[in-house]
Amino acid sequence: MKKNKAKKITVAVSAVFLAASLGFAGPADSASGDSWIFSEIVTAYSGAAYPSVIEHADTLVQNHPDSIYYYKALLYKGESLCFLGRNSEAEPVLSRASGSDDVDVQVMSFYWLGRSKLALKKNSDALAAFYKCCKISRSKKISKKSEHYYNMAVYYAGEIYFISEEYGKCIP
Repeated sequence: MKKNKAKKITVAVSAVFLAASLGFAGPADSASGDSWIFSEIVTAYSGAAYPSVIEHADTLVQNHPDSIYYYKALLYKGESLCFLGRNSEAEPVLSRASGSDDVDVQVMSFYWLGRSKLALKKNSDALAAFYKCCKISRSKKISKKSEHYYNMAVYYAGEIYFISEEYGKCIP
């Protein structure tokens, strides 16, 4: 009788471990989950593999429109397009990213939107984007990282005024 009871316990414990291992290998760990895709975006961005960032961001945006990473993926894609010199493609992506509820994503999106417009010689549009970046930065709580974007937006706005020979407006 003791052998039979021990066998039942062994079978029950094995079944629990089997169920647990199958459960942990489910969709959350699959290559199609939004968390996994976003980690691939961050990894590719860190390695300056911008075409991969764009590809993974497209996958996340298309397959997971309700993802918490949706706007961040758009931001990474927009930045990557800027780094590749594809500024006209970056504009609509960064405009969409600026619709985020995350203030830091908004600040960075407007900054990169300004940079893309500046590269396209759309100086007045670039100024508007840089000013929007600065306005959001000063009106809401932002992270330390986003403070850098405020400083750079002020710099580029001043550069635009300098290029336009409006020297009096170069200094805020």
